[in-house]
Amino acid sequence: MGFESTLPAPLVEQTMRSCGLETSPLLVQAVIHYVEMLQKWNLKINLTGLSFGRPAS
Repeated sequence: MGFESTLPAPLVEQTMRSCGLETSPLLVQAVIHYVEMLQKWNLKINLTGLSFGRPAS
């Protein structure tokens, strides 16, 4: 069981700014790390109710 993060830093930064949040390279990397941890642990325990996998066809 593994996951592959496909979360690009520019997308995270753009999303944060569109929500009115200030960004810095360190903060963007922290958000990416947080999402990667959620993805990893969500494979074992459904923490969020979200599915990070591809939708079934």
